[in-house]
Amino acid sequence: MKASNLEKELAADLNALAEKIRDYSRNQKELWRKVPYLALQADGHGGYSSTYQLAYIHGYWEAGESVYVDLENGELIQYPYAPWEKQVEASNIKIVSLISPNFDRLNATAIISDLRMTGKCKDSDCVPIGFKTVRKWRESLMEEYGIKKDYSRSGDINYLGSREGLNRAWDKAFKIAENEK
Repeated sequence: MKASNLEKELAADLNALAEKIRDYSRNQKELWRKVPYLALQADGHGGYSSTYQLAYIHGYWEAGESVYVDLENGELIQYPYAPWEKQVEASNIKIVSLISPNFDRLNATAIISDLRMTGKCKDSDCVPIGFKTVRKWRESLMEEYGIKKDYSRSGDINYLGSREGLNRAWDKAFKIAENEK
């Protein structure tokens, strides 16, 4: 077999494998839609995670280097870093690279299980600033970003406003907690 034929065959195999991986992720759409809510419930138990924040604020889960799952539909994309950028499908090579060692990052069932376990941590054991304050923070974020148990994107993503939204939620939670004393 000539090298050019072999290259074409390898390219076709790569494309077919990438499409199967995309299908695997898309077929978990209903599970992916649960991740933002569960990520918010898990966040704040012993620390705060930018991975969780990406999920509940923007609706993306990092699957690997430059590959993200759109939690609304399970599509594998390159993360748009600016609000004017449109979603771009992740490259086949990047998707195939997920098989090892990061393929577990595409297993929505395992991710949901981990988030539920983290979210069940006793707040008295892992929330040093107080359970009520963190509960109010979560409630404020749910209101601020419209977070529901089954995710769907509402409007444009405000990348620049996400830090301000987190700060507003903390301010609101601390004021409520202070008033309850």
